[in-house]
Amino acid sequence: MRRDAPAAKTELELLRSVKVGDIRCSVLFPAIDVDIDWICVSVAEKEWEFDATFLGQPLFHMKIVELPETITLELS
Repeated sequence: MRRDAPAAKTELELLRSVKVGDIRCSVLFPAIDVDIDWICVSVAEKEWEFDATFLGQPLFHMKIVELPETITLELS
């Protein structure tokens, strides 16, 4: 997503306030947020990592990276 997009600006504002252990119930891409809790497991200067659980079961690992022109999301 382009970093200058309104959704990207909103996401970056939220990410900059996230601390390890915080739980989010939605993420930048709504298709992967239904009934999933995203637990922040790592925060770096321009990189955030979350582990997702669905009803308490491990499901996904996500990394969001802020680059000069874009925000990228990697899901595994």
